[in-house]
Amino acid sequence: MFITSVCYVTTFPLQYSFTFKKYISPAGIKPREGDFVKPNIKKFGLVLSPSNPLFLSPPTPHPYTPSNPISLSPLFLQKRTKLIDVNLIDKIPSEYPKEFTEFCLKNGLKPPNITTAKGKALSVMLKYKFYYWNRDTCNKIVEKFNISTKDSIQLFNKHNQWGIKTNSGIERGKLYIVYPYCLSNKHKMRKNFMFSGTEEEKNNEINKIKSTIKIDYIDVPNTLWQLGHKNPGAIDNTDKNLVLQPPIQGKYRDNYIFIDTLTKIPVPHKLQSMIEKKEIEFTAEQIMSYKQLFDNLFICINTNI
Repeated sequence: MFITSVCYVTTFPLQYSFTFKKYISPAGIKPREGDFVKPNIKKFGLVLSPSNPLFLSPPTPHPYTPSNPISLSPLFLQKRTKLIDVNLIDKIPSEYPKEFTEFCLKNGLKPPNITTAKGKALSVMLKYKFYYWNRDTCNKIVEKFNISTKDSIQLFNKHNQWGIKTNSGIERGKLYIVYPYCLSNKHKMRKNFMFSGTEEEKNNEINKIKSTIKIDYIDVPNTLWQLGHKNPGAIDNTDKNLVLQPPIQGKYRDNYIFIDTLTKIPVPHKLQSMIEKKEIEFTAEQIMSYKQLFDNLFICINTNI
């Protein structure tokens, strides 16, 4: 029998639906090594076409293997819908699951020691892998087992930083480890990052950046600095919408919203241009988060009209 489940391709900032030709047992769905998956692109209500800067031709079917470097980061197991019941947990595991330790060993990951507060939190997340956690259950588990911490949720929500993929950016208000296990994007960036030039070339590049900052900002006389609008699209002329800027920032006029003098984000037409020129790329998780954020803002706008 066929079943369609959602999962992500880690190398492309798009959401796909995949059809697994797989018998469904009462225990759930899990592709066997060698099973073929056939992708069909779906993209958050947008029509994909060659003129769309985010257009991507569907990849050809390929076999799923846990070690396949182009295999999926499978989220074919549905998003967690069951909140953990802390009352059912009678003890903290004394060791991590074998499957997890083997995954870490194979990928060079160093999870927190299981005797630490973060290790204990991770161990229960791994044992009860089909449930999610929230702030309330995090508080309950640390109280029940006298785990010392100033903020219980910090023990559960930072594990993607050392390399394991969590649901961070996928579902707000829920905490869990993605299963089957996958590498987080942060680990991939740190592991694969390598400056392509020599040490001398690196230092020369750094000095160029520092020199540019000095010329454009530090050496500019105060009398040449101006007050500019933070948001070029806003009618507001009060102090709230003003920011100090050196002359160099005149080239950014009408293209960016300024948070402060140095921090800025592109306005919609500039962002579209940057996407078309491939000056910026988003992960699937980030696209989902942006969509949810702006959907909520759109609801607020309609409510206030």
